[in-house]
Amino acid sequence: MELADRYKQIKRQIETAQQEADRAAGALQQIEERLKSEYNCNSIAEAEKKIKTLTKKQETVEAEFEKALEAFEEKWPDES
Repeated sequence: MELADRYKQIKRQIETAQQEADRAAGALQQIEERLKSEYNCNSIAEAEKKIKTLTKKQETVEAEFEKALEAFEEKWPDES
């Protein structure tokens, strides 16, 4: 392969990589904007922390619901 052809090939690869990097940067920016507008998070790390907090809260609420359901079923058993 001639030097000029090799140069053109490398240049195309660099341009393709740059386009992919630009698309990825744009996608990241959109995600960060959505996190801010919809969830009031200023970073991905903050969103991950919020997810952990909400997951723990969900687990607590589910456990409380299960206890309440068991108490209800004990008090009013299904007689069908």
